[in-house]
Amino acid sequence: MISKNIFKIRVAELRFPEVNIKPSELHKARGYFGREFKEFDLLHNHNLNTNKVIYRYPAIQFKITDKGFSIFTFGDKAIDIFKLIFFKSGSIKIEDKEININEKQLEIREEEFGLKEDFLLYSFKSPWIALNQKNFNDYIKLKTWQEKNNKLNAILIRNIFSFCKFANYTVLDTIKVKSEFKEIIVNLKGISHIGFIGDFMVNFLLPDYVGLGKSSSRGYGCVKRIFK
Repeated sequence: MISKNIFKIRVAELRFPEVNIKPSELHKARGYFGREFKEFDLLHNHNLNTNKVIYRYPAIQFKITDKGFSIFTFGDKAIDIFKLIFFKSGSIKIEDKEININEKQLEIREEEFGLKEDFLLYSFKSPWIALNQKNFNDYIKLKTWQEKNNKLNAILIRNIFSFCKFANYTVLDTIKVKSEFKEIIVNLKGISHIGFIGDFMVNFLLPDYVGLGKSSSRGYGCVKRIFK
């Protein structure tokens, strides 16, 4: 049965409770750690020999949660990197501002994910950047909100498939989405993008704070389950 197609994934969360940075500074924090630990391409997703971008689902994601600035990793690939960051990091430099790290917390837990028979409700806790250069042109040509919403649902399903591929999870049935999104303007590294906020229902159990869509390594597209 579909309800038994549930796997477990290890999630590591490295929290810095006293480090106050803005969501717009997450890419700078990511850049700092990427330079400090540049030997680990999972932190920056660049080939060390060619400096070309490695296109893959990001195993390491920088986020602002209700507990403050945190770095997440999903799966086992980067947990040892997190342990190294935990022991070696004494400060974070954001441009010309150096922030001392007096407190840090590393939590490693197992979370379930996978297809469900019923729908679960989720909310984007940060803007979802669904559109790339190709599907942006397709999206803006659509005339009605229903057509646009159907397009976004299809993109969201593909985003979930990307996470499944990363997690070595085989989807055995159809993923279905019902959603209610609102367009907003997002400034990503000085460039304006269309982003989306809102809630969606899906017959798939996602780990809390997992990122979906473009720039999820920088905190965009962060989802959290809503219980009613």
